[in-house]
Amino acid sequence: MYWLQLVSLYVHIFSAIVFVGGSYFIWFALIPSLRGSSLPSEAVSQAMILASRRFARISNISLLVLVLTGAYNLSWYYPTPVHGLLRNLIISKVILVGVMILGVYTNNLILGRRISRTASLLRGSSQADDERKRLEALLANLRRVSRSLSLINLGLMAMVVLFAVMMQYPP
Repeated sequence: MYWLQLVSLYVHIFSAIVFVGGSYFIWFALIPSLRGSSLPSEAVSQAMILASRRFARISNISLLVLVLTGAYNLSWYYPTPVHGLLRNLIISKVILVGVMILGVYTNNLILGRRISRTASLLRGSSQADDERKRLEALLANLRRVSRSLSLINLGLMAMVVLFAVMMQYPP
């Protein structure tokens, strides 16, 4: 049984590296590099869309694996009663993971689709000037909200990793 726990822990940690590390790479390396490049804005947008779609597939699988292996790894603490700091860390980590998943999918599925739809309307712009300005303002606002939610999600990811590390050491 020990080998199964070892494999589960390894897969869990590897998936966390892919999910969390990939998210930090996208936000702190890829996006600033593309925005600061001399590429035309259409090429930058296309590169961000392609990278985001590719990473979404990878991160969805990683997140699913994290949840499944996390649930299995959580079983290590039971049936032994868990008290004190460890109990609080486990509960806090589970809640943070739930909030983070909600934030990630709200950002990707709801805001991401609204951003794409609004950007498409602007590209196929036969809109009147007032309508175009309204769409540009809406797009800027959606992007601002999406960036803020992404930064909150990155913070939640860092807290989940911190709690995971704290769970490995007795108080």
